[in-house]
Amino acid sequence: MDIVIKDETEERFRRAIADYGGLKKGNISKALEEAIEMWIDQVANVYRKTSGKTEIKWS
Repeated sequence: MDIVIKDETEERFRRAIADYGGLKKGNISKALEEAIEMWIDQVANVYRKTSGKTEIKWS
């Protein structure tokens, strides 16, 4: 997966990882995976509450 994000966002993300668990090999991938999982859970829950459905539609 290739992504493009703002430099400022990347800096903040890397600093948060360094503060939390250090910039050891694999920590960025692990943090990204956790962030994606949390985002999926949050979006799915909000969508389910508002529509009664479990599918996610992009607008």
